[in-house]
Amino acid sequence: MGLKWIKLIYVESFARVKTLSLTGKLLYRFVDRFLVQWIYLIEKYPRAEYIDIYRLNDDKSGISDHSAST
Repeated sequence: MGLKWIKLIYVESFARVKTLSLTGKLLYRFVDRFLVQWIYLIEKYPRAEYIDIYRLNDDKSGISDHSAST
């Protein structure tokens, strides 16, 4: 059995608009992906990735729709 590398992803709370939570500040340097829900935080934390929660359902790539009968 080989060891598998585990990736850590942290999603900062939607309530954190201008600053990170204490947990976010502690984990920022250690996680593989750090996701924020406010674009303002990208300016202060360049390693962070912005996720637009309002557009998550717009991207249907990789999701097949089996509701239509053929």
